Amino acid sequence: MSPRGETAPQGPTPAATTLFMDAAIHTGQGRKLAGTFLAACLIAALGVGVGRWTARARPSTSAIPGVVRIVDHDADPVHEHPNDPIWSRFWASVDQPVRDTNPVTRRVFEWAAVQPGMSVAEIGAGGGYYTVRFARMVGLAGRVWATDIDPRMVRKVAWERRSRELFQIVPVEVTEGYLGLPSESVDLMTFIDVGAFRTCEPARNEGYVDQAAAALRRGGRLLVENEYAEDSPQRAGVASADCQNLSPDAIVALVSRRFTLVRREALTQGEGWRGFILLFEKR
Repeated sequence: MSPRGETAPQGPTPAATTLFMDAAIHTGQGRKLAGTFLAACLIAALGVGVGRWTARARPSTSAIPGVVRIVDHDADPVHEHPNDPIWSRFWASVDQPVRDTNPVTRRVFEWAAVQPGMSVAEIGAGGGYYTVRFARMVGLAGRVWATDIDPRMVRKVAWERRSRELFQIVPVEVTEGYLGLPSESVDLMTFIDVGAFRTCEPARNEGYVDQAAAALRRGGRLLVENEYAEDSPQRAGVASADCQNLSPDAIVALVSRRFTLVRREALTQGEGWRGFILLFEKR
């Protein structure tokens, strides 16, 4: 009874109160979970969008020595020079299942150890075999600089970039003797099967090493893979005995003034092919 003799309104029972509170708690938790889920979806969508925008963004290289242009090409350049003997000799499809299983190729990928988000520079990218695979490995958050002195090859890579929607690739045409890369912009740089280091070009060899050191971030890695046959200059892909590919010992001596040698291995495969692979780390 109330002080005025009236019956006081009955409040909710303890059980009802508990049920009400549980419902409120669960409702709040549900809203919180829904909000968290929605936020996660928005963040994921934003991440993909930013990744795509970052991949499509064209970095400025106008102030970098040796850069001719960043190339964008929307037609398959193989049809541009059907009778060009050099083009027909060096052009190769990116899709090469046999090459995928080649022991030398597999060793390159193993030592390169490309991870999502990395910035990679392939010097002498050619038709883009490694470039395309590196781009898939770095993902939308990464970048692959594909440089070459041959405008046909750069157009080829630009076509692969557009046709495969691998916009993290940056195809750059450079003049001979230059790498065409921004300062401290890459985590890994590769010289794969290119005649970049030769006995007849000591000044250019040193220039490549200095430019590589400038373009790589601290702790960045430099990978060199090439054919080398001391007893057969022609087999090693050089013009004459006066201008041979540097031996692995000579490259180690050259590069070690700016880098630390991490791994080294001699390579062999069918028909007497001999080569080497070297991995360095920037000091």
